Order: sequence, then structure tokens, then C-alpha cells
Amino acid sequence: MFAPAPAAPRSRRPPGDRLAAAAAVLLFAAPAPGPAADGPDGPDGLPGLLTYVPGDADFVLLVDARSARDAPAAAALLAGLSERGGPERQLRQTFGFGLYDVERFALSVPRLAGGGADEPGPNRPTAFVVRTVGDLPAPPDAGPPVTQLDARTLRFVPEGTAPPDAEPAESAADGTLLADVLGPAEPAADGAEPEPAEPVAVAAALDVAAVRPSWLGFLDMMKALAGPEGARARAQWDGATPDLDAAQTLLKNVDRLTVGLRFLEGDRLELTAIARSADEPAAARAAAALRTVLVMAGGMADSISAHPGDGPDAPAVRKTFAAIRAACDAAVVAQAGDRVTLTTAAPEASTLLVGLLVPQPVRQSGVERRAASQGNLKQLGLALHNYHAAHGRFPPAVIVENGVARSWRVELLPFLDEADLRARYDDAKPWDDPANAAVLADMPAVFRRPGDDRTEPFAAYFAVLGGQTPQTATAWTPRGEPDAGARIRGALDGTVRTLMLVEAKRPVPWTKPEDLTFDLTRPVDPAPLGGFDDRGFQAATVDGAVHALPGEIDADTLRALLTRRGGEDVRIDEAARRP
Repeated sequence: MFAPAPAAPRSRRPPGDRLAAAAAVLLFAAPAPGPAADGPDGPDGLPGLLTYVPGDADFVLLVDARSARDAPAAAALLAGLSERGGPERQLRQTFGFGLYDVERFALSVPRLAGGGADEPGPNRPTAFVVRTVGDLPAPPDAGPPVTQLDARTLRFVPEGTAPPDAEPAESAADGTLLADVLGPAEPAADGAEPEPAEPVAVAAALDVAAVRPSWLGFLDMMKALAGPEGARARAQWDGATPDLDAAQTLLKNVDRLTVGLRFLEGDRLELTAIARSADEPAAARAAAALRTVLVMAGGMADSISAHPGDGPDAPAVRKTFAAIRAACDAAVVAQAGDRVTLTTAAPEASTLLVGLLVPQPVRQSGVERRAASQGNLKQLGLALHNYHAAHGRFPPAVIVENGVARSWRVELLPFLDEADLRARYDDAKPWDDPANAAVLADMPAVFRRPGDDRTEPFAAYFAVLGGQTPQTATAWTPRGEPDAGARIRGALDGTVRTLMLVEAKRPVPWTKPEDLTFDLTRPVDPAPLGGFDDRGFQAATVDGAVHALPGEIDADTLRALLTRRGGEDVRIDEAARRP
């Protein structure tokens, strides 16, 4: 197990290293693929971590992985950071656990400006606090010194020293740090109870006053450099030059900033930023400057989106900055007393987070294709649920009418906005009859795995079939008339523990009534699943959630996930953890 590290003299480090550490947290915090039991800090996980954060830190960032586990954006980000070019391998080699094992995360930077031993203020290093889904594993022999705070929580100090005290003398939990975004919602004007909001997935606090001198100096330098080059800058940005005066006004009139991020339905990301000023006039100046900065940021995003370059990353750059522009357009700025609030929601959050946080070489290696495949599975899962709502049951995997079989994929077309294509399919003829050849050639994109280089209209997503005994039945009725399909309530093992659709590279035309059948009387070999890359395969459970599963998934665990009423005690989040 981890042991407290001995104290060591602290070396002086340049401020840039601390800013880099603050940014690097986004490469280590990732959503856990399933819920976990609450620990000693109770159900309010993010406030609980504040116990280990100094109350006077210049910068604090908290991440609650649990609240984002089903968000497509978080899943896409996790897939990107788990790539070979991402931090997964380094994290596992350094600490003995990976991104899938992280439940909550906290970063505190006591001093963003200066912070050496000869400067005022506590002589504390930047610290990371990580809480894992299960008990901490034994660390690698050559691992860094850390302090174990409890069975599932550790503190790591990048400078190489771990303070001997488990908790700071004055922790952030004792004050109002982050209360603006972590506290309860304010009641409505009529006094009614506020509607419950999605939990905050990411929260951050910045002492703007502490960094104001150095940041204002940087903006002064930028203004001096921009002077003689103004014409060139305007040409580069299509007239959307940075309004440095507005940025300086904003810095001068904001003392503290807190930010909260929530993942919403429809792959959207909601941001709430609350700035505190010295008084009401300062807040009014900050609000006016913020509106100007938003216009500037939108113009610059437009310019970058219009000129993304000629490299292979150009489409991703275009989409990322188009999403930023949409967020700027949706932003609402309001002032109340000494407080300024900015709220906005960004569409296509998967594209935005992957584009901003995953390194370019990693994105080019398949992250975006996996994120798009997750979107396909989500869309198919939603269509199946809409079919169930309309018919009281799911379709059989193979629908048989008048002796002619057709696939569930054909039956689902009206629920995928493909009613016209469904009308063109002749139910009286087999799938490979010339009468249905035109439909076969017109395969909807949702059935093809993004990045699949095959030119044939082969499906990439399959129903999983087994037997008809309680121990071998899956979420599907293998074959029957349209009204013979299985019901949701038949998934007695739990809708979150029963697989319904899987990703597989098989030479099966999409209209062909053929899926994947397994012998569920014995452990299931995962070899037929996946095949599009070396990252395993993705699957949707009956509840519609999408999970990335390793190609080396345990054969007994896979069999348990395929049965709908086998009585096995298995968790999808445990299966999703990579060895």
C-alpha cells in the first residue's frame, strides 16, 4: 500500500510549471464508467474533497467522474485520453491505476504567482488528491512518494514531497470556496423551490486578484507587440483582433472567479461562471467588459473555423471552433450587486472536449471515430426504446411474417427518421431479393461504424442472441412475429447490467436477418466482438447507456452481461476497466 512520504526541502519552481500542472489535471481526471458507493465524504463528493484542499489556495479544480458517466462528451474524452498517445499508460505505470479507476479528483495550487520560499504565504506545493472507485492498488516499486489519506484516497505532490499532515490546518471545506457553484440553487423569484439541476461534474475557483499583476503585465506586453503589427493581425483574424483593453478591464474589476460545468442531455455542456467584484460599480464594469470579450471570442472562433488549415485535423478544428462560437452566441451575462454571472450551453460537447483536450496525434488515431460510434449506439438504443414505447415490447431480432424473415434493423427504420426507406422495403420478399436491392444499397449511416473502410453495406452493430432458458436468454427474442419481442421488464438482472447491442466487424449486409448468437451455457469468448481497432469494442445496455469494453474482457463476465435473467452479480463498470 501507499505510505506517507518523508518531508523534503522544497525547490523553487517557475510559475509556468504551476500553470502547466493546473492545465494537466484535465489529462488525468476522467469519468468512471459506473456508479460507486459513497465513501467517508458522503454523497456530496466534490465538497467532501475540499477537506484536503487549503482554504487560501489561488486555484482549485474538482472533478466528479460519477456525474458524467453516461454523458457522450465524457465518454469521448475518456476514449481519447485512454489512447496510446494519452496519459492512461503513464498514469497506470506511475500509480498502479488508470483513468477508468478514478472516481473524483482535486487539484490545488496554493500560489499561481511566485510562491518561492522567500515570498510571503504558506510554503506549500501544488497537490493532487485522487479518489478511486475501489481500494487503492499497491503502487509500482518505482512510484512517486504519495500520502494515502484513506483506503480509496491519495495525495500526490508533483514536486516530489508529500506533506505529513493529512488535512491542511485551514481547509477549503471550512469556508465559502466554490459555494457559488456547489451550493444549493437559489429559489425562484416567487419563492418556489428551485428545480433540481444536473450535478456539477467540474468545479473550479481562481483567485483573480492573486494573478492580476502578472496577467495585466502580459496583456500590456501583448498590446505593445500588437501595435506595429495591427494590420497583419487584422488580416489574420478577419478583423476579429483581440480586444485587449476589454480583457484588461475585466481583470481589473474581478477579484474571484468560480466555474461549474454540467453535462446535459443531447451531448450538451452547460457552463456557469460567477465573478465576484469589490463592489457593485466594479461588477458593472466587469459585466460590460465580459460582453465585449464574448463578442471578440466569437469572432476569433469564426475566423479559425473558416481557416482551419490543410492538415488532417482540419475538420476537427472547424467543428471545435464552431461549437465555441455557438457557446459564445448562447451566453447570457447578468449582474446582481457585486456578482456577475455568465451562463451558456455548448452543443456537440464531445467534439468540443476532444478537440480542446485530446492531443492532435491522439485524435487522429481513432478517438473521433470511437466517439461517433458511441453516438450511433446511443441513437440505436433510443430508437429501440421509442419502438418499445409504441409497441409495448422490443422487436424480435428476426421478424417473420408469412414465412418471410426480415431484420430488426429494417423494422427500426421509422424510429430512425427513415420512414421513407422503410416504405420502400418489400416485406413479402427476402432481404436479398432484387426488389429490396435498392434499399440494401441505401444503408443509413447509423448502421456503419465510422472509419470502417469496407465499401459493402455491412452492418457494424448487432443484437446479441442466446437460448430460451432463464439462464441463457438475452435481451432479445431471437425469432418471431412482430408482437413476440421481449419487454424491458424481462431484464431481471437489471437494464444497466444486460447488453443489448454490440459493435462487431462482420461481413453481414445490414438488411440481412443475421446477428450474433452465443452459447450461454459456458463462458463466452469475446473474439467475435469489436475488430475495428485494438481498443476492444463498444456496447449498449438495455437502459440505452453505451460502454467501452476491453477485448480481453473475462469470458464469465461477458456471459453474465449477455444474459437477461441469469441471476449473476456483475457490474458493467468493473467489466469496463482495462487490465
